[in-house]
Amino acid sequence: KAVPFLDAPPALEGYIGNKGFDPLGFSGVNMKWMVEAELKHCRLAMLATAGWLAVDFGARFPGSEYSAVPNALAAHDFGVAKGDLVMLLLIVTALETVSLFATMQMLKGETDRKPGQF
Repeated sequence: KAVPFLDAPPALEGYIGNKGFDPLGFSGVNMKWMVEAELKHCRLAMLATAGWLAVDFGARFPGSEYSAVPNALAAHDFGVAKGDLVMLLLIVTALETVSLFATMQMLKGETDRKPGQF
């Protein structure tokens, strides 16, 4: 037991590295859902880091209005003001909606898809 005053969650039995630590009670959630969410968040964080570095090292969209953006923080504010990030939000929402169907099939056991496979 990782926390002496809490019972080890039974849903985590058999998982590699299980030490019985689940103080917030997330182990009742389907673990495939949690793995899927963790992989998506990790991949998004890696893309965000790459984008941040790319802008700070001088990568810009074509056009004179974009070339005047000095750094990544200013690029964010510029994208919000211009409406570019609204379009990005709509595209990501559409992609997540489409991927939700595959995720739900995986959770119901209707496919042999593993978390993170697209």
